Amino acid sequence: MKQFLSILFMSIGLLLLFSSFQNEVSEKDRRKQLIDAEIKKRLNDYRITEIANCQKRALNEASAIVDSILIANAINVRADNTVKPPKPDKPEKPEILQAKDSLPVEPLFDN
Repeated sequence: MKQFLSILFMSIGLLLLFSSFQNEVSEKDRRKQLIDAEIKKRLNDYRITEIANCQKRALNEASAIVDSILIANAINVRADNTVKPPKPDKPEKPEILQAKDSLPVEPLFDN
């Protein structure tokens, strides 16, 4: 009976020892998982902000290029409009047609 109790106590002690060891390992694994999750979150946030900043820079550069092109085109158009076109030629005088009614003109009212 003493031998059974000693084996029972030793097995309980070993069980507690191994369970506490696994808790330490799993605690380390949990910490590592939390750290990895935080790193992934921060990297994702960084990527999102960098992509947004890159898009803003690209739009600003594109709008500057478009503005320059529009200004250059406006200057060219203005330069083209300064030349007056030549005056058109005068049209030929039309032929005067005689009226078909050739009666003399008489006064409307008699005095």
